[in-house]
Amino acid sequence: MAQGSSVSYANSYTNISTNTTITIKTGAGILHSIAINTPGASWTVTVSDGANTIAVITPSAGQDSMIYDCAFLSGLSVTTAGTTPGNVTVNWQ
Repeated sequence: MAQGSSVSYANSYTNISTNTTITIKTGAGILHSIAINTPGASWTVTVSDGANTIAVITPSAGQDSMIYDCAFLSGLSVTTAGTTPGNVTVNWQ
């Protein structure tokens, strides 16, 4: 690469709007952010790197995006559960 050049990487995204457990990416990567589109009711979003918990979120009205910019090693998975599902978008690389 030429001196002064930069490389930019676009994030991928996964939208979740049901109660589910989903493996978003296997292996190493970066969790950029989680956008709360609709909070749902009594709904939790658990974000994990393999057996390690990165975050447990209880979305609420007025909550926007949370920036993490953290690495994960084993894989990125999300488990959502609650009375009425909301809607979140997970941005990752």
